[in-house]
Amino acid sequence: MPKCGSSTMMTFLKKLSHGKFRMMHSYIYDQKQLNDTNDILNFVESFKDCVSRKCVTDRHIHFVNFKDFGFKQPIYFNIIREPFENLLSGYYFTYKKAKPKIKHAEYYKSHNNPTFEECIRININIVKDVDAWCRLGAVAKRYVVWFCGHEAICSTNMTYGLQKAKHNIDKYHMLVGLTEEYALTLKAMERILPSFFQGIGHFNASTRVNQIAESKKKRPSSKMIIEYVKVRLKENYEIYYYVKQKFHATLKKLNVS
Repeated sequence: MPKCGSSTMMTFLKKLSHGKFRMMHSYIYDQKQLNDTNDILNFVESFKDCVSRKCVTDRHIHFVNFKDFGFKQPIYFNIIREPFENLLSGYYFTYKKAKPKIKHAEYYKSHNNPTFEECIRININIVKDVDAWCRLGAVAKRYVVWFCGHEAICSTNMTYGLQKAKHNIDKYHMLVGLTEEYALTLKAMERILPSFFQGIGHFNASTRVNQIAESKKKRPSSKMIIEYVKVRLKENYEIYYYVKQKFHATLKKLNVS
């Protein structure tokens, strides 16, 4: 999932891959949801070379059930982040990385590089502007649709989406770790699937911890703003706390601390 430590994970996996498995990195970052069945099938078929060899691949994409297309289901693992922190990270990343001529960059410059809190205050009375400029629209249901899949109903019916997302987490994911507990996530990966991840628990996760600490410095101080945003992210929080409880139960079962 974006802004949850995926770049750090890719660095670790590339180091670990030598002589162990083939690392397949995707450079497609803007097609997280595939609305066409043929596009999903093409995605599934792109892993044919991995049938007879050990592969690890990464891509920012919603859950895909390979069995729906007659293929063996891969082993899924993921990492998610405290939803407010995920939103903050995405907000600042968008404006720092935005190309000068796109609307987001123009907005950021014309408003004297507003902090996230300032962005909310400026636009709070117009929901569509909060969603567009403060990134709320892009992430409000992200955690649900991410684990639910590519069906339109995943984003239009939250009762269905939440239930399906939890089902897919329970049934198809080896592990869903937490950005805030990155080192423990690495240790759990190593314990669960040592044939792939032996040694990853010894990598230094301090860089990720430092990045999290830096993001907290940008956190809004207004309780009203924080509460407003958290209400908008309530479905994300339901998935986050579900995963957190499951993650801690897994750590206890694995005797990882």
